[in-house]
Amino acid sequence: MEQQAALLSKARVIEITSLSATTIWRMMKKGEFPKSVRASMGRVAWHKSDIDKWLSERS
Repeated sequence: MEQQAALLSKARVIEITSLSATTIWRMMKKGEFPKSVRASMGRVAWHKSDIDKWLSERS
């Protein structure tokens, strides 16, 4: 059985990174932040592994 990757909501990503939503979108546009995925209609999320990797690279 295939295991689904953990997804983080926008609110959780903001909490974890201490970045504003606007900053996250700007950084994504520049390729400086992991891309979001569509979780459902009108809702985006990020793969937890991508955010963990991004955070470790900034430390």
